[in-house]
Amino acid sequence: MGTMGLYTEAIYSMKEDALYSSDIFILFFKKLFPDDKINLVGRVLNSDKVYHYKIDKKDASFYKLSGYKNIPLLFFIFPLYILFNFKHIKAFVNSTDHLFVATPSPVSILLILLFRFQKKKITIFVRQDTRELVRHRYKTNFFPLLITNILESIVESIVKTDKKIIVFAFGSSIKNRFLKYSKNVFLIADSRYSASNIMNDAQLKQIPWNKEVKLLFIGRLEKGKGIENLINVFASIVDLNYSLTIIGDGNLIITLKDMCNSLQIMNHVTFTGFVPFGEALFELIKKHHIHILPSLSEGLPQVVLEAMACGLLTIGTDAGGIQDIIINNQNGFIYDKNSPDELKNVLIRLHTSKFNNIPFCKAALQTAFKYSNESNVALVHSILLNK
Repeated sequence: MGTMGLYTEAIYSMKEDALYSSDIFILFFKKLFPDDKINLVGRVLNSDKVYHYKIDKKDASFYKLSGYKNIPLLFFIFPLYILFNFKHIKAFVNSTDHLFVATPSPVSILLILLFRFQKKKITIFVRQDTRELVRHRYKTNFFPLLITNILESIVESIVKTDKKIIVFAFGSSIKNRFLKYSKNVFLIADSRYSASNIMNDAQLKQIPWNKEVKLLFIGRLEKGKGIENLINVFASIVDLNYSLTIIGDGNLIITLKDMCNSLQIMNHVTFTGFVPFGEALFELIKKHHIHILPSLSEGLPQVVLEAMACGLLTIGTDAGGIQDIIINNQNGFIYDKNSPDELKNVLIRLHTSKFNNIPFCKAALQTAFKYSNESNVALVHSILLNK
């Protein structure tokens, strides 16, 4: 299949004999090609920070690009940025046979155009509806949304004009959008967990409604994740003997802690900080009963699947690909992302009725098997071999 190359908006850091990425997607990509040396290209910021996801240098060749703070800034300096980094970009293109690229960004679009010029294979990953994400994240600033619309439109135009490009979509709403431009669009999940990580039916436990019921949120603490809505809802039901654990880090963490203090619920809320993917995360998830994802924008969220695999009852909004995973009133519950009161009503109803979660959690285990790493790696390989 040749040499595989990956570009995402990840930030990389280097230490001794290892490369570290800020993007957990690298774990899925390595599982796609476990025996192959791969090429990576991406930005390195001048920082001593070591990111969470390790790649041994013997497994990958890395082409270093200079750092930038965000895409709006890159948009302004792009010609100078490319001039400064073109040597490494060219080397990456020349040494790579098949580009795997997450869109949209100025660099991802440039790479697609360069690979098209050399008539090399291109596979695009669309992991998020960035228009929707930016709309929620920058409510009072039109400029990021303008840039996002330009970049997304360019990617859609490229897919429309080049029918050989494969598009892997994370969520049916993204898939349906790109099916307007090409037939080579496929729904996948970038699952890291294996089938062996999934509980069996006998391990499932009834939620102890007469004791403390432990709620869980996992994700980046940033605008668009709806965590503020979740905290407000939690504050209104804390008398029902719920507790809330928040796993994750981000630029909202101080704001969220201040919010919990002002609502006088801090003694019912635990902030763990970031917990990397692995056994420690799974063991922490299993100590809870209900996982809630209140996002306003999503692709195909792995945290829901990982919670299902660990036997939790799952509740999520109707944003993006959440509805592909949670089938309302079958393996979990869906509520309107614009109506947090619906979440409150679900939690009160479950508690009041002493809801039997076991049948829903059994169905959720089957969903977790469907989206396991083994299933999705096999699916991706099947698609690539037939295209």
